[in-house]
Amino acid sequence: MNQGILTTEQAVNLSKSEFWSKMDNYEIALFQLSFEQLCMPWEIFHEAVEKTLGREVYNDEFQNFNNLREELLGNKSTPTRAEILALIPSEDLFIFNQKEF
Repeated sequence: MNQGILTTEQAVNLSKSEFWSKMDNYEIALFQLSFEQLCMPWEIFHEAVEKTLGREVYNDEFQNFNNLREELLGNKSTPTRAEILALIPSEDLFIFNQKEF
């Protein structure tokens, strides 16, 4: 499934309409994962994806909507910690051992 394309104006108008207020978390997540342009507040979208997938979803995972959409549809398994860490640019990656704290 290719992502839909909206103009900036269309995305802004959708956001202003608060269309998501009548949708459940699954519908919100699936709708927004179908478009590159954000059509709702980030917090609404992020929370809907986390609640639908039943796990914490890191910001770096949103680089590839297709992976999240496929996981949401049940076509892809939850990524491993190593797969998630691989999404983070090496210059931004900082890992600490919790046992040391």
